[in-house]
Amino acid sequence: HDHDHDHERCGCIAKEFGFVIDCNKTEVIQAAADYLQDENCILESKNNKTPECIRNFYIFQAHHDFCAHDDLPPFNEIIFHAMEEHFDTCFIERQYNPKLSMCPPVNCEDKEALKKAVDEMYEHCEAPATPKDNGE
Repeated sequence: HDHDHDHERCGCIAKEFGFVIDCNKTEVIQAAADYLQDENCILESKNNKTPECIRNFYIFQAHHDFCAHDDLPPFNEIIFHAMEEHFDTCFIERQYNPKLSMCPPVNCEDKEALKKAVDEMYEHCEAPATPKDNGE
């Protein structure tokens, strides 16, 4: 295909590329991650990806975005974020997790609540670590 898939639904991509999104198939997720690394897919230019690099990235990305992060080995999380800027991505919402409580409804008129939430985020959240540019 030579058309742009960026932000197409991952379910459609899965059908087109012949894979099933299944969080219990960790061996499929791992095989896709291994392929991306073993075949140096990240070194290909964005406009010249091999079909198998594209397919394996979609497998990896769809599962990353749909499945609970605990379903992916931590190292795979690092691999994904290193590669995502080099590939078109598809869209899928996170799988429903009944263990999590429902978020409270948002009142867009309550500016004080928004300010409090943003202040709390800046106070308690840390930016992810980034690799140093000098190779250390």
